[in-house]
Amino acid sequence: MKQEINYEKEQLDFRATKQRYIRDNTYIESGETIFILKEKNTAIKVEWKAYGKYLELDYWISAIQ
Repeated sequence: MKQEINYEKEQLDFRATKQRYIRDNTYIESGETIFILKEKNTAIKVEWKAYGKYLELDYWISAIQ
């Protein structure tokens, strides 16, 4: 139960930090990386944004034609 409470607190802290960065037009570090798996003809694209000590990740997996 304690672990779940800590997770919820971190999630709220992340949302508040992200909103503050966006609202204050603070510089947000970001980038992207693409990994290609030739054996499986697959590409994985990872985009990240850093909000202070928090890191937000988005990823996509697609087949290579």
